[in-house]
Amino acid sequence: MKNIKFSKQKIKILILNLSVLFPLILNNSTLSQIIIISFFCITAVFYGDFSLTISKLIFLMLILFSIVFNIPQIEFKNAMRLLQITLGFMVFPLAINASTLNIKFIRFGIIYVTIFAILDILNVPLFFAFREIVYPIEFDAWGAGFDRTIITITNRYGSIFYNPNLLGQSMLLIYILYLVIIFQRKFTKADVFFLSCNIFCILASGSRTAFVIFGFITFCYFMQFYRNRIKYLLIMGLIPLVVYVLSGTRLLDISNTSGGSMDQKWQILFGYLETLSYSDSIVILFGTLRQDIQFDNDLGNIIYYLGFLGLLYVAFFYLYEGLTASRKTSYFYSFLLVSYGATLLINFKFFIFTMIILSALRSLTKALKATRRPLEHSAESFRVI
Repeated sequence: MKNIKFSKQKIKILILNLSVLFPLILNNSTLSQIIIISFFCITAVFYGDFSLTISKLIFLMLILFSIVFNIPQIEFKNAMRLLQITLGFMVFPLAINASTLNIKFIRFGIIYVTIFAILDILNVPLFFAFREIVYPIEFDAWGAGFDRTIITITNRYGSIFYNPNLLGQSMLLIYILYLVIIFQRKFTKADVFFLSCNIFCILASGSRTAFVIFGFITFCYFMQFYRNRIKYLLIMGLIPLVVYVLSGTRLLDISNTSGGSMDQKWQILFGYLETLSYSDSIVILFGTLRQDIQFDNDLGNIIYYLGFLGLLYVAFFYLYEGLTASRKTSYFYSFLLVSYGATLLINFKFFIFTMIILSALRSLTKALKATRRPLEHSAESFRVI
């Protein structure tokens, strides 16, 4: 009987780690979406918290009202996404931690994406043939935007994702999850290598949102342990160097000039809001459960999909998670700012990463509060081994 129980536990852990790996390496086809969402739903059943709180009850009521008002127009993909989002919030937090999240799966995903990012940069024909077969899309709008005969840091590359923003966001989220998993142990040479791969992919993507949040979290993470003044000054000295090297690239062009990507996103959102009237009060409050408008950020997507009440719930959910976190891990929650310029919630892959990261941070906060002792890799012991 003990062997059977042990085998069941191993299967549960395997499913959990495949739920992390699949969103990173599978494509956006209907079959892939079914696989990814199915694994996440099984993970939610295995690791979820099924206690009914006031917060969960409010969310369930919002979803039920949205379904009642929009049921004639719910398409299959949106139904799958609705199931995923509802289950994700209703069983949050997942009972996962560093012992159940296998770092080897994450490392494999990082290497997989990095290799194809390098092949993308080097313009290797075999890579493009492979990507078209395994990750087919109708048209690569990003690839048509620059000359592939030259290699330059001003170009933006998407690896298997085509879209550079998706590459940057994916590697940012995996980077954060990696740091959360290794938070209570010493840094190793292997960690340096794999996290360097993350840095490389984020830089190659040219994603400003991913780069800024990555830089902030990295700075806070390492400054938490490097308290020696000499090391502090050395790290601080790297900042202007990095800024100088990247000064000619899109990464540091964060001003919102007319015609820029953020300006276009706001125009789409305001354009949609202008079409609404008092007669659309149900749509305003509970959304449409559709995704036929490309808002390209969570603000617009949530308003359109779940309504203003849904947006209010998500805002309070994020705020509560950040305010109840350990002071030592609070900076990790800055990744939620991705929602301002991109998508976390209304994206079936990034939603999975978000719920797993938030659940892992919950577990880490509990562990830190329970021990109430200095971290293993304090300023004196933090070193690469």
